[in-house]
Amino acid sequence: MKIYAAIYARRSDPKEVSVTVTNQIEDAKAFAASKGWTVRDQDIFTDEGVSGANVKRLRGRQRLLDTIHDGAPFGVLVVRDESRFTRRPGLRAMLEMIDVAEAGVDLWWYQTGQKFEHGSMEQELGTLVKTYGNNKVVRDTSAWLTTALVKKAKAGFVTGGRTYGYTNVRNGKNTERVINTEQADVIVWIFERCAAGDSHRQIAHALNAKGVKGNTRGGWADYNIQQLLKRDIYRGELVYNKTKQKNDDGADCKQRRPESEWIRTSVPQLQIVSDDLWKKAQDRMAAKIVDGNMHQPKRLTGRGQRTRQQYFLSGFAKCSVCGASMIAVQRLKGQQRVHWLVCSVNHKQGPSKCANGLRFDMKTLDAFFAKRLADDVLDPDVYRDALTRALAIHAKASDDDTTDQLQKDLDRLDANLKQLALAVERSGADAVVDLLTKRTEERRALAAQLKRQLAAPSRKLTPARCKAEADARMAEFRDGLTLSDTFAARTILDTFLEDRIVCTPDQKACSYRLDWTVDFGQVFSAILPGLSLMPFSTTGAQHKLLRKYSAKVQALKGASWRKSPRRAAA
Repeated sequence: MKIYAAIYARRSDPKEVSVTVTNQIEDAKAFAASKGWTVRDQDIFTDEGVSGANVKRLRGRQRLLDTIHDGAPFGVLVVRDESRFTRRPGLRAMLEMIDVAEAGVDLWWYQTGQKFEHGSMEQELGTLVKTYGNNKVVRDTSAWLTTALVKKAKAGFVTGGRTYGYTNVRNGKNTERVINTEQADVIVWIFERCAAGDSHRQIAHALNAKGVKGNTRGGWADYNIQQLLKRDIYRGELVYNKTKQKNDDGADCKQRRPESEWIRTSVPQLQIVSDDLWKKAQDRMAAKIVDGNMHQPKRLTGRGQRTRQQYFLSGFAKCSVCGASMIAVQRLKGQQRVHWLVCSVNHKQGPSKCANGLRFDMKTLDAFFAKRLADDVLDPDVYRDALTRALAIHAKASDDDTTDQLQKDLDRLDANLKQLALAVERSGADAVVDLLTKRTEERRALAAQLKRQLAAPSRKLTPARCKAEADARMAEFRDGLTLSDTFAARTILDTFLEDRIVCTPDQKACSYRLDWTVDFGQVFSAILPGLSLMPFSTTGAQHKLLRKYSAKVQALKGASWRKSPRRAAA
């Protein structure tokens, strides 16, 4: 019986030649071959250029852990050493390894040829010492790097990337900023327009219309202008240490530091904006915030207190002209504020970046799409036809079920082990003892694989039970599309859509064509757990369970928005 092994390889620094991902994979394969294990290409997981402490960025490792927890098709995981698997501090690192072992996957370190063991004080104490040592490397490196960057910042040198308005020039081991006169003129113009009362969006639209290049590929937007107007370096003061990028363990942790910890350095040679113009622009922005006509900046870690979307389709649609998201904007109509769905690029960066200026009324569009979804997609004839095809795919996939074969192999190994045990009692030869040890290892891995197979959701599904369950869940979905609970309605929409809704404008007819595709494969996987093992990822099965829809909706033309009385008075 073959024992399948997986490999995980990671390298933090791309310049680190001694432990490249390729070398780790080759060494792990050689180790697996010496043990008689089989490594398949789909069971190799890697992370390149990511620190072991940045758990959220270790996407390859996360896929590996998800595969193990969902019932891994392998019984062994081979890694170079503990530091490649995790750099988290002692106890947390050991708990991650224990989770893997308790899921039925043996964890082996090929550099030492040792297997991860736990359960006794001696074994766990040794692991804790190693993992704390691995994490100390991260902490020491972080402390050294922080000290070096603070020293550079106090001297006025560059500690990060490029800043608009300056050119980075290498000077020995350090990098200095030099004023870029062309970009400096743009910065002064932006501050002058802000002081004169122009909004961030008006300034961004004007820059894009003139073809002025910014630091981003997508052109200027209101948030770019807002950030630029708050950079202290333009008034000759370099401020460092405003935010904390990593925690003490080296993991990403973006937090704003108290102002008392900021490091301020006077750099008069880098001043672009005069003190008087800086004060006028800041006073103007402060006045807009007081008037309520300018949104407060977003919090550093999210969108603020409002976490749920108010409208059904916001974020689910995209513009066919530029590919950007369609977003909801609020404007005054008569004495009432209304929400429209617009192209984000056209709205934030102007028609020079995207010519799609048509707008939807959000309430009308939400009601229209919810009705189309309820009438067309949740129609019993439609979803029952898709369910019939899904069950046919499921029945075909279940023909290669391996549970019976695994049980037969396990019984055969048990019989072999009994014979070997008798042979050891009679002769005690080292070769027989080694063979007995190897067969015992195979038996344990095979038993773990059979246990995962039996623990998987039952695939013996009857069409009648599936039909009844689908009818009940689809009825719940239909009730949820009443839009009384927007969060629930958006969850339903996310379950059905294969991709975002494509909005194609027709400027002459002042209308949109909406195109969307429903993926019944993911719908049935969500509502019928027993079908979660269907091969929806294969091209043929995926094609059979997709259904395309299209609709034409009237739109609003032009940006005929009235200013609020407050803004007009300002």
